[in-house]
Amino acid sequence: MNDFDLHYLHYARSEELRQEAENERQARRLIKAAKETRRGGTHVRHSGVADRVVRALGLRHGAEHTEEGAAAAETDRAAVS
Repeated sequence: MNDFDLHYLHYARSEELRQEAENERQARRLIKAAKETRRGGTHVRHSGVADRVVRALGLRHGAEHTEEGAAAAETDRAAVS
C-alpha cells in the first residue's frame, strides 16, 4: 500500500464518520421534535405539524380549532351519508 492509498482510505473513512455523525445529530433533532409534538406543549417548535395531524385525525385541539373541527366533522358526516 502506497501513501496515496493510505491517504485515500483515511479520507474515505473520515467522510463516512462525518456523515454518520451528521445523521445521528439529525435523528436526535427529529426525535426531540417528535417528543415535543406529542407532549402538545405550547413551546413546540413544529406546532404546524401537530395542528395538521390533529385536523387530519379530526381531534379537537384548542379553542381556535373547535369551530373548524365541528364544521369539518359535519361535512365529513354529510359526505359519508
